[in-house]
Amino acid sequence: MADSSEKENIDTKETILNEEAIVEPDVSAILPSSVADLIDQKDKEEGGHDRGRRSGGRKGGKRRQREDRPREQKEFDEVVLQVDRVSRMMKGGRRLSFRASVVIGDRKSRVGFGIGKANEVQLAVQKAVRAARKGLITVALKDNRTISHRVNLKFKAAQILIMPASEGTGIIAGGTIRSIMVLAGVKDCLSKNIGASNKINVAKATIKALESFNAKN
Repeated sequence: MADSSEKENIDTKETILNEEAIVEPDVSAILPSSVADLIDQKDKEEGGHDRGRRSGGRKGGKRRQREDRPREQKEFDEVVLQVDRVSRMMKGGRRLSFRASVVIGDRKSRVGFGIGKANEVQLAVQKAVRAARKGLITVALKDNRTISHRVNLKFKAAQILIMPASEGTGIIAGGTIRSIMVLAGVKDCLSKNIGASNKINVAKATIKALESFNAKN
């Protein structure tokens, strides 16, 4: 009887120990502080975002400043007629570069044409624009809309014919001649490319034709 009672006491002690081991820790003591920490962290993040939105941040502020700045209007409009990849034979082999032909004008009777070469397209265009600025001409327009008389001019293999037109006709011309006429401020004219279609030669012929109006006037 004594042995059985001792066994029962040992079993009850083991069950109590097992129950105590299984019992989970009380979360109520930990939960409030962690929740408070999370709330504080979120508030700080939201406050930081709000500050960034209010101040615009470094990047946002710069962007706003750039957008607020008035854009400078260019004195001349630019049209890239052609960009070619050209090569030159040197001692060490071929040297590749780019050639750009550009027309500039203010649409108020001033126009120019230039060619530039460089190892990059952007640099070639910039050189062409500088060359066109040096070669600016002023076109004598009739009634500020058309040319004064008919011109038939030949430059190398290119030959062009330009004629005045009545008001409302518009510019009836091909791509190269049309670009130069628009930038020169001509609103009504008729033209025809009779010779070769090389854009550089056609552009030079058109510039020479526009120069002839100033010489005769």
